[in-house]
Amino acid sequence: MLNQVILQGRLAADPELQQTTNTKKSVVSVRMAVQRDTSKYAEENSVDWINLVFWEALAENIARFGKKGDMILVRGRLQSRRYEDTKKVDHTTYEVYVDKLYFCVKKSREEDPPALGEPAPVRRHRGTTQGVNVYVSDDNSDGDLPF
Repeated sequence: MLNQVILQGRLAADPELQQTTNTKKSVVSVRMAVQRDTSKYAEENSVDWINLVFWEALAENIARFGKKGDMILVRGRLQSRRYEDTKKVDHTTYEVYVDKLYFCVKKSREEDPPALGEPAPVRRHRGTTQGVNVYVSDDNSDGDLPF
């Protein structure tokens, strides 16, 4: 059986680091806006809001480096969870438990553009910061949600 999810989208809010009550493990729950492929049959600007859960080192990294509107790429597994609300009604929610995180950072304005005749890089690996891979993208979008 295979349960693997790969998503790229924008953080819908600033991630907030929390601790579990009993074990004091770091955890972050945040939503991500993922734009659907548009076609002549789909609505324009269709967006799915996906619940993400980060644990321990990944939770600390997304809380430290992530901000609302940041483009990220995540890999994880889809997991369902049942809960009861205050009116005693049962609900099921689906979340992606993230095991890999990539920040897709815009190219800074201080960096020199490529020389005439040189191809512009689409994405370059900038290294690893505390276990998180950081990439530079030449995406010039303004970062507003939802896209």
